[in-house]
Amino acid sequence: MNTTKNLKLNCLYKINRIAKQCGKMKQEAYSNREHIVCREYKLIQQQLYLLKSLTIMDMQDKQELYEDGLCIDDNGCVLNTYTAEGYIFHEISQCQEISEGTTLTKIHNKPTSEGQYEFWRPYVYYLTSRLSDQYKRLYDAITGNKFELFNWSVIKNCLDLFSEIGLSGEILWRNFCPWDSADMSLYSCTLFFNGIQLCNIKIYVPEDYEITCENGSLEVDTFDEYRDVDFSQY
Repeated sequence: MNTTKNLKLNCLYKINRIAKQCGKMKQEAYSNREHIVCREYKLIQQQLYLLKSLTIMDMQDKQELYEDGLCIDDNGCVLNTYTAEGYIFHEISQCQEISEGTTLTKIHNKPTSEGQYEFWRPYVYYLTSRLSDQYKRLYDAITGNKFELFNWSVIKNCLDLFSEIGLSGEILWRNFCPWDSADMSLYSCTLFFNGIQLCNIKIYVPEDYEITCENGSLEVDTFDEYRDVDFSQY
C-alpha cells in the first residue's frame, strides 16, 4: 500500500467536502447580510478548491490518479472525472460544449453534509507540503494575493508564472473601479489548466493599462497613446 498516496487521497476528499460546507455557510452568511463573514467563507472555499485542482493535476502527473472521462451534473455543467483507489473526484471541464450525439453519464448533486469546517488547515498543510514545485508556486502566488492582483510587480510576476506553467485564461468582464484616488479598471478572469477550470481571479490595473487575452495568454498592455509614459509608480 502506498501510504502517502492514500493520505493525499483522503485529504483531497476532506477538503472537497469542507469546501462544499463553506459554500453552504457562505450562502447563509449572505442571506443574513453578514458580508464580512460571507467573504471569509468564500475565500476559504476558493483556496480549498484551488488546492484540490492542483493536487489532482499533480497526482495525475505522478500517475497516482487517472482521468476517467466526462460526465454532466444536475445543472448541466460538464465535468472531468478522476479516480484512484475507490475515490472519485470531479473538476469543471474547460470545454462545456457537447458534440451532437454524445451521451454523458449524469451525476446528481449530493446535499452538503454537516461537519467541522474549522479543521481544514491540517489537510491544506499536508497537501501543499507535497505539491510539486510548479504547483506550489502557483498556489502560493494566487492564494497569497487572495485571488486579487493589484500592483504592477505582482501582476507581472503572476502572469509570467501563468505563462511558464502553461495556464490559459479568459477575460469574463471589465469594469471601471475608483481605487485609492486613482482611476482603475477591474478585470475578472478565469484560469484554465490541463482541460479544467482552475479558478477565477481579479486584476486591477490603472485605466491607461489593459489586460489582453490572445490565444488564451493573459498579458498587460498599454493603450497606444500611453506607450511612452512611465507607470512604474503604480
